[in-house]
Amino acid sequence: MEEAALNVLDARAQFTDSSLADLYDPLTMPPVLVKAHQEPDKAVDLCYRTQSFVSEANRIEFLFELYDKYVNPLIAGNEKRAKFNPRLKPGAIKNKNKKQLLQRLQPLINIFNRTRLI
Repeated sequence: MEEAALNVLDARAQFTDSSLADLYDPLTMPPVLVKAHQEPDKAVDLCYRTQSFVSEANRIEFLFELYDKYVNPLIAGNEKRAKFNPRLKPGAIKNKNKKQLLQRLQPLINIFNRTRLI
């Protein structure tokens, strides 16, 4: 992971005249930076699952379900804290608004996916 992070910093260093906002603009992100981020993305994905996510939508859905699993007991006033399980199976949390939320996020997911294909 450390080497992957250094690769990202090296990629950023190629663009000394660009701000972070410019570098991470989903429409103009330099391909070398997109590629440098792929390795740490895979490493972080593996913290949550044994395999990488197949899409950004899949990743976001999984993370919202994980968030829902651990926050809902706290909101409900349940004093018993949920035990952390980073390898939660997708679909384990039922959320009526999940589809609606994903529909709202889809335009951003599409932009992000296009930048990763550059």
